[in-house]
Amino acid sequence: EEWNLSVRQALPRSTGSVVLSYVSRDYRDLIDDFQGGACDFSIDFGRPCPAGSVTVVPGDIPVDTTIWANSSAARREYQAFTALVDFRPNASWQFGGNYTLGKTRGNYEGEAQNQPASGSPFGNYQRAIDVAAATPFGYLSTDVRHRAFLYGNYQRQLGQRGGSLSLGSVLFYRSGLAYSLAALVDR
Repeated sequence: EEWNLSVRQALPRSTGSVVLSYVSRDYRDLIDDFQGGACDFSIDFGRPCPAGSVTVVPGDIPVDTTIWANSSAARREYQAFTALVDFRPNASWQFGGNYTLGKTRGNYEGEAQNQPASGSPFGNYQRAIDVAAATPFGYLSTDVRHRAFLYGNYQRQLGQRGGSLSLGSVLFYRSGLAYSLAALVDR
């Protein structure tokens, strides 16, 4: 579920524009891995077991498998306020940038940097761990509170045969990432 609200205003004499935006995103039923057998999946999540969730070897011994399915317990929320400015006082100069004040919270990371679909403790041996303690709701590793991007550009025409010369500079700022202390817990 996503909501966007934006307001745009042109600057006087068509020298640029200002845009203010608010974004709210709620992520639900995220895909996760389920381990510990089909019975845990069926009982704890109230849905029928997906086909192939338990492998039976000769002698009718069930073996745990990993199933990827949507988890109704996994949640993420993102809210941000963004301001964007583009200013061109004349044909040679351009200045602009944007600033974002954002917040990412939830109980499910779902991915790590360069590691998509890393899974979580949801649905993994539900009776052996305290799921609320293993997946607390709070700031996620993708939470970056402040981001700013500023730029300036000067362009000088060098005649019809010479083309143009452009000089510019960019400044990027990002505040620190959320800190999370995690420890391995025996199951």
